[in-house]
Amino acid sequence: KTVAGRGLAADVEMERGEVLYRDSQGRPAVVDIPLGKDHVTWLLTSLGPTSLSRNPSPDALALWASLLRRASLEPRWRLADRTPGQEASLLDVSFRVRGQRELFAFVTSFFGPTEGTLEIDLPQGQYVATDALSHEPAVLQQADGKWRVPLALVSEGTRVLRIEATDGDGFGAW
Repeated sequence: KTVAGRGLAADVEMERGEVLYRDSQGRPAVVDIPLGKDHVTWLLTSLGPTSLSRNPSPDALALWASLLRRASLEPRWRLADRTPGQEASLLDVSFRVRGQRELFAFVTSFFGPTEGTLEIDLPQGQYVATDALSHEPAVLQQADGKWRVPLALVSEGTRVLRIEATDGDGFGAW
């Protein structure tokens, strides 16, 4: 499978490892190299930082999903009920743990607005959430074993949530 990319490293020679993806000219774009008892996946392309359109390439999204699966990484979040007509937007959520009791969720909507319910897999316990910028309380509810936050973001909109563990193990092993 080929994935269009720009800025590829020139004249890459593989002495060991595996080429996972090639670019449209047949050059290695993503390679997997053994390192010690494990392996490292190298991206030899600038795929991601630039986009020629406002819509993400389905091949690029499939590439990132396959790399996450290959590394046995599962997202700790999902958008449970996206509002119809917003399929072109791409929601990104990244987390930062601070200490044992605090988690920051950085939520960004790319390529269009996103409205729906963000579900986050949190460890057993009780939690409260605030908007990390305004310090106003944020809605965080537990239902069916999932923690849910309603979202309404404009295109390129961002929200930062501070989630605090008030009971339970917190985020030490998360």
